[in-house]
Amino acid sequence: MKAMLCLSLLAFCSASAAKENKWQSFTFSKTVLQDGTVLGAILLPVRLDDQRCLMQFDTGAGRSILYQSLKLAPPHAQHATASYTLQIGTFKLPTPFLPQSPATAGTGTVATCKATTLIGTLGNDVLQDQAISLDLSQQRFRIGKNGTEAEPNDTIVDLEITAAHDGFVPMVKAEGFATGTQNLLFDTGSASMALGIFRESDWLQAVGRTSREGAQVITANAWGKPLTCFQAPITRNIRVGLFTLPEGAVASYCTKDNVAVFASRPEFGLLGLSPFADKTLVIDFMKSRLLIRANTTDTPGK
Repeated sequence: MKAMLCLSLLAFCSASAAKENKWQSFTFSKTVLQDGTVLGAILLPVRLDDQRCLMQFDTGAGRSILYQSLKLAPPHAQHATASYTLQIGTFKLPTPFLPQSPATAGTGTVATCKATTLIGTLGNDVLQDQAISLDLSQQRFRIGKNGTEAEPNDTIVDLEITAAHDGFVPMVKAEGFATGTQNLLFDTGSASMALGIFRESDWLQAVGRTSREGAQVITANAWGKPLTCFQAPITRNIRVGLFTLPEGAVASYCTKDNVAVFASRPEFGLLGLSPFADKTLVIDFMKSRLLIRANTTDTPGK
């Protein structure tokens, strides 16, 4: 009987793990530029308490937040310390989530959250003891240990989990800049960007220019703020671990009201998702590494 019980528990645990590691679909928000449509933010399906909605997955955010425009219905609106349970796809967080701040408090009844309603940003705090796999070409994800072991053809990049003012963020070392090795924020929130450089002088040097004149200009958005971004190709290969961002890849420099937006940040810039559009990325916070995996023709459920 004891052996049967152990086998039953093992089968139950295996089934639960399989459920948590199942591939699930995500969506991209879209940003339309003059030359067509590019990928935008990664939007994951979530269940906040008993409501289904969407949250943006952003490794540039140290902690998760609900947007201030969201007015929460009682009983959560009654106390500033109220909290919520969060389920991302089939992965359920084991502890209460998102303490309510006065900025998001509301006294009215919240409208029914739809599957297309964007309610907040998922930061790194929800995955600090986890790994998430993002298949960017098939727009699917899974959370858990399944698939996190390095495969023979994977490109491995070390992540430096670095304390930030609101939690922690993953950083990578980049070599090849004229100014030497630099720290880049690995930012899933910049899905349509290859390389972002925070200070104008560094950007000009990386793209071989003396001014912004003649660079492509686009309008972007960060945390609800409109930005003007200047884009040009880099003039040398940039190496991030065993991955190479080739000469000609586009680097961006962004301003708001003609002032550099991120100049006060300690990082040199950011590495976005654009170079990996046809890849699967395994972001493993437990092992502090990023696996870059070439996609195959396997079935979506593998």
